[in-house]
Amino acid sequence: MINDQSTIQEGKMFIKSSLLYQQKVQCPCCEHLIGRYKRRITKGMIYFLIALYQDYMQNKAKRQDSFVFYKTIQDRVFKETKRNVTDFVKLKAWGLIIPKAEYNEGTGLSSGYWSITQRGIAFLSGRLSVSKILYQDDRGNTISESADKVTINDYFKEFKFQDIKW
Repeated sequence: MINDQSTIQEGKMFIKSSLLYQQKVQCPCCEHLIGRYKRRITKGMIYFLIALYQDYMQNKAKRQDSFVFYKTIQDRVFKETKRNVTDFVKLKAWGLIIPKAEYNEGTGLSSGYWSITQRGIAFLSGRLSVSKILYQDDRGNTISESADKVTINDYFKEFKFQDIKW
């Protein structure tokens, strides 16, 4: 039970365990209402991942690193698929993309540069399955995940990455 003598760590554990069973819970430390959100990978997110990988493959010899500005990839996906992908950031929860580790203290914003991970490449190549559903809190921390797994072929039947050309 949480009381006045509880630590912040105990408060965090209380929140995490409570969100397994409830949609919202009040933080015992600051009284902030924290929600639980169900996340799935969408087809649009997969298109973003594919375009990110293609950019990486086309430009890896020219760049010092594999990071690309997200708007470049969003524009490419929209041009080719007419899909406006704005939820691509959620792919980070599955470990399929990572942000460049730059952060502007003044604006509170990250650099906007993203890269595909080895897990992302393995997912696209069909060598990796990931949880179908993740449950996250307000800050994007994963609370739990489903036992059901998905692969690239659950989004695109007979998917062959090497055949996709944009």
